[in-house]
Amino acid sequence: MDNNILSLSLTITQSYGYLYLIHEESQSLDVFKNFKAEVENQLSNKIKAVRFDREVERRNRTLKDMVRSMINHSTLLESLWGKAVKIIVYILNRVPSKAVAKSPYELWTSKKPSIRHLHVWGCPIEARPYKPNEKKLDSRIVSCYFVGYFERSRGFKFYDPSTRSFFETVNAKFSEDVELKIVDTLEVLPTQVMEPIQVHEEIYKDRSRGILGLLQKAYIDKVLSRFGMSNCVPGETSVAKGDKFSLHQCLKNELEKKDMERFPYALVIGSLMYAQVCTRPDIAYIVGMLGRYLSNPEIVGYSDSDFVGCLDSKRSTLGYIFMLAGGEVSWKSVKQTLIASSTMEIEFIACYEASNHGIWLRNFITQLRIVDGIEKPLRINCDNKATELYYKNNQSSSKSKHIDIKFLVVKKEFIVLKYQLNT
Repeated sequence: MDNNILSLSLTITQSYGYLYLIHEESQSLDVFKNFKAEVENQLSNKIKAVRFDREVERRNRTLKDMVRSMINHSTLLESLWGKAVKIIVYILNRVPSKAVAKSPYELWTSKKPSIRHLHVWGCPIEARPYKPNEKKLDSRIVSCYFVGYFERSRGFKFYDPSTRSFFETVNAKFSEDVELKIVDTLEVLPTQVMEPIQVHEEIYKDRSRGILGLLQKAYIDKVLSRFGMSNCVPGETSVAKGDKFSLHQCLKNELEKKDMERFPYALVIGSLMYAQVCTRPDIAYIVGMLGRYLSNPEIVGYSDSDFVGCLDSKRSTLGYIFMLAGGEVSWKSVKQTLIASSTMEIEFIACYEASNHGIWLRNFITQLRIVDGIEKPLRINCDNKATELYYKNNQSSSKSKHIDIKFLVVKKEFIVLKYQLNT
């Protein structure tokens, strides 16, 4: 078969392929005549035109690539490439393509092809060939390889490497799922455990259910002992019916934070999360719910201003900075737009600029969904007691009548608890 020349004829309209293996190019005309007679007899139509274009060349290249892969995957000789390419064309005629949803076989014959009989080319087979001169004590089974299909029947073609011959039969047992035998020539190191080892998680086995798993009871007991909860009364459920959680329940002042340092809340939640992920799905809800309230981040602002820092324009320079979760997130320093007559007035203007930016910053962070929500009022710190008293006093005095009305907006925001001012 080494001298075969690959010749492929295609029906371009439906991509159904015919394959013929010939020894010489001079046989191409006779092969085409046989092909023409067979196709015209099947379709009851005449071939009107014959095209020789790149379609055949591309198809031949595809077939060669597939043959190369099939031979490398199997253990058969390269001289059997002719059998491989025939089975490739056989399969391609029965599978759809990206261009057409139906297979070429279905388009050609108007019948849906069956693929139940398809097998891996080159797989080992135990087959029983027909032997007319077979004796009673002769072996009836031959170890061979699958190489093709019958064209118009349900049989298969096999190759017997012992006799280097081909035969056809329907009596065969395919061994496509047999695991590969690995011959390990390396020295096997001893794996015997000479002393007991300590396993932190208990392993349990249920042969009837086919289960091998972990039991973290020892880990849970260790967590309870670590946080002094071994003597707690157990409950039927992880959370009582009707319990609700809110950010308003978080710590509200420094005194509460100082008192809460005695309870390692975050460590308890983190320890339970390990058990939740591994073996305790029943506590997933409550652990995830409590984990949302590990902290309640708030925005804290600081504002300040000098007094007549610019000797040329007699104007003051203000500055403010905002912190979230202990880190700086926004800051600014700018010269004031007016000339103030007192330190209270310049500090008041600085707080105005800081409060405007702080309210926008809180809304912006909430929209980014960095945190679930910032429930606490915006807290701004300044270093002028007179400014704080003027904020909290809803009355006007002769000393503050000249302050622009736009700066008085912050007093209204203070009244509706959008922020609070501390010194």
